[in-house]
Amino acid sequence: MMSSRRSRLIALLGVLLTPGLMACGTVGTPCPSLPETPTTPCGTFTFTGTPEADVRGVDITVAFSFHPPLCSAACNSSANAYVQVIRIIDIDSGAYMQPHSEQQDRIVSAQTSLDLDGWAVDRIANRTFGHYGRNDDGSFVAERVVPGSNIAAATLTDQPVVWPDRASFEAVSVPVSIDGQSACVDRLLGYHYWNFSFAVGQPPVVLGPFGKIGVNWQRDMFDLAVTQWNVQAQQLNRTQFPLMTRLEP
Repeated sequence: MMSSRRSRLIALLGVLLTPGLMACGTVGTPCPSLPETPTTPCGTFTFTGTPEADVRGVDITVAFSFHPPLCSAACNSSANAYVQVIRIIDIDSGAYMQPHSEQQDRIVSAQTSLDLDGWAVDRIANRTFGHYGRNDDGSFVAERVVPGSNIAAATLTDQPVVWPDRASFEAVSVPVSIDGQSACVDRLLGYHYWNFSFAVGQPPVVLGPFGKIGVNWQRDMFDLAVTQWNVQAQQLNRTQFPLMTRLEP
């Protein structure tokens, strides 16, 4: 998010808590049981991650190889990018954290299940586009995203660091076709979930990162986060996402 290491700064450096919004399963808050049925991606995800205790975070890469026949599709896409949504929870207080005020202002809240709350589209502040790593001219930051196609994997690199000891960090990385000439343009191609947290100690111990295929309720959460981006984008004169629909078997 900030600098080449995308530092998510805390305390005086700007991490924001959302008061009054409490995370599922903390401080006596009941945790509703949403279905954990894995989604079926239209291709293959590869996840690699390394803990970085010295900077209190992780270094991760998500790669997605698009294979349309897995979803009974025949389209070609020469540009597959990512939209990423994140949620950070203070485990002790149950408060949601985001790296800057603009992102805090667009978190999902007041849903019927707290599993859906606290998420927001993950972007550096003051950016025009909601796609992860996208510059205002439509290009991509090479060390963050390499767009993919039918024959080359789309890759996303993230390095969330400088989080407090009792933080839980979650992300869902979603590849999407942005090829305007493709029959699959604006189709969501899969969902990949990853997370990490900390064990209390000196020095702190990073638990994870762990990655797996996203589950069904995360599709609905993602749609809610995109809606929140679009509401804010209209207010701030940014680019709204087009209607994005799921490409599924």
